[in-house]
Amino acid sequence: MKKVFALSLLVILTACKFSFLQPPSAETILDEALQATGSCRSALGVESAQDAASFSCSSSADAGYTVSMTRYPDQAAAQTQFETERGETPLTCFHGYDQYEILASGTGNIYIVNEQLSWQAGEWVIAITAGYDYRFFHYNSIDFSEAVYSSAVKHDLIPAGTCP
Repeated sequence: MKKVFALSLLVILTACKFSFLQPPSAETILDEALQATGSCRSALGVESAQDAASFSCSSSADAGYTVSMTRYPDQAAAQTQFETERGETPLTCFHGYDQYEILASGTGNIYIVNEQLSWQAGEWVIAITAGYDYRFFHYNSIDFSEAVYSSAVKHDLIPAGTCP
């Protein structure tokens, strides 16, 4: 009887491919973040590749944003990419992770704001880009960062942050 039970358990675990042992994908994290923010009227859905996921959203004719999460082979590769994208932009600290934010007015229309907020957690780089007409709408990119952070921590996907 014990052998039959053990064999049945092995078959079930093999069929499930030990999914309970595998960390969630970036797609899962971003899907939860999208649901948590609740500010998206027209989401195109989460798109994913092997080590990356993103979603784009349009909340109105004058506003939209993209949230992406990309895993690099190791922390050094992620940091190199993060630093390349950051350039000379000053760093701040977000839950112990290096973060930068760039705000710029759109060319040709002074009311359009382009915003990028990115942070690095281990081998992951998370980026939120937004464009909006500030006369009618304002995105708070930190809300999206918080939603991604909360989901990633809940699923133990990212290491503890180390910046002060």
